[in-house]
Amino acid sequence: MGRALITSVAVLFVAMTAAGCVENSPSSAANEDQVRRQFVSKTAPSPQHRLDVRFEDKVRLLGYDIEPPEDRIRAGTRVTVTWYWQVDRPLESGWLQFTHVEDASGTPRINLDGEGPVRQGYPPDRWRRGEYIKDVQTITLDDSWGSPGATLRLGFWRESHRIRVVRGQHQDNRALGVTFRTGITPRPPGAAEKATPAPGAALPSLVVRRASGPIEIDGQLEDAPWRESRTTARFVNTMNGSPAQPNAQVVALWDDENLYIGFKVEDENLKSTFTTRDANLWEQDAVEIMIDHDGDGANYVELQVSPAGVIFDTRFDRPREPAAPGHRDYDSGLRAAVNRRGGTLNDDSDTDRGYDVEIAIPWRAFSDGATPRPGQTWRANFFVMDIPRGGGGQRAVGWSAPRVGDFHTLARFGRLLFTGAMPPAAIPSAGGATTAGDGDGGALRTPAAGDGGGAARLAPGALPRSLKLVRPLIERRQPPAGGGGARSGAGTP
Repeated sequence: MGRALITSVAVLFVAMTAAGCVENSPSSAANEDQVRRQFVSKTAPSPQHRLDVRFEDKVRLLGYDIEPPEDRIRAGTRVTVTWYWQVDRPLESGWLQFTHVEDASGTPRINLDGEGPVRQGYPPDRWRRGEYIKDVQTITLDDSWGSPGATLRLGFWRESHRIRVVRGQHQDNRALGVTFRTGITPRPPGAAEKATPAPGAALPSLVVRRASGPIEIDGQLEDAPWRESRTTARFVNTMNGSPAQPNAQVVALWDDENLYIGFKVEDENLKSTFTTRDANLWEQDAVEIMIDHDGDGANYVELQVSPAGVIFDTRFDRPREPAAPGHRDYDSGLRAAVNRRGGTLNDDSDTDRGYDVEIAIPWRAFSDGATPRPGQTWRANFFVMDIPRGGGGQRAVGWSAPRVGDFHTLARFGRLLFTGAMPPAAIPSAGGATTAGDGDGGALRTPAAGDGGGAARLAPGALPRSLKLVRPLIERRQPPAGGGGARSGAGTP
């Protein structure tokens, strides 16, 4: 939630990390041995900066090294932080490490949970009593970070639980590791959303047809009703709108009971170990929906589904208010089903092909429970989070690129245009081909220069007869120059 994406997250790997980790497999054992030889010792280390943080009676954080020194870090500098751990008691199976990167306001922006050779090849539930662990992580923050400082907080998690910090500074059992200045000039409050978007940053739109028949939530997006839906273009880089991996698209329909969203994701390595509802799905592979249905910048919802079919849902009164994770007691009532296409979830030894997610969101999930009418426009955005094979940092793609380091940029939400039921042939396209970019299939817009092409679009004179009555409404809702429309500036992080 509100994950920021850095321009690059570089991680130091040992040679065999890319082979993956499968318990009891020869490649896993060899990888673990390689990591242990290089990063595990029986001799106590001497960190540049000493700490005394204790996680119950199990593990201690002894300190860290940082390179370059904190007073020499500037925008775009590659920063390597080496954490030193002491193992007092082995951890139970399933415990993993996390590293959260916060900006100067204390807002969590980046997860580096699985980054580094130790975290890839020697997870903490394999650590042995008496070992000293050298845990190397590397991060680069450029001007898009938009904050003069960064703080790294660490700990151990398993599903929705964290190991308690019994000594040392912490926040919700997230130990304070290091704070350093980034050399980046901070933006004035709200500047990220109020700034004029870059050329080609037109907001995408998607025609959402009324379903002509019942929809069974079974993860099958090839069923008859879905054949009538329009499809977005491939999702894009969230910072600049360029083509990006993984390949992902969304389809949408509606009826009197629900808004239906379908995700189609290509992914060769599905990773999600969460099993409980409202766990931190965003830290691994997941799809995400954000909807501000009336476009007022208030009472918007965030919904996520993992490849395992686990659900997370929350609501915010205003952008990031209350603080993450928002209203945890919120229950959207959504239903979801996942169709995994080949391979095995959480098995790095085989190759997956991706997954489809079929979601039904009841109208009561939104603040006023309103059902849309044909011709009405809602504001929304869609994202896919992914941990690629071999590590290298979690990546994400989105429908409408926020173009800043925050998914909660409401002014960049795209538009959902609700229409009545009609066959696909009734809506001709102006250009035919669908390409990657900030645009999408079914978009009712004219692409700006450099917008990445978008997808099948309706030329002004190509509106079918059944849509001509709503054309004036569509044109009135288009944003002024610079994008953002009535929502400009609404998404203050």
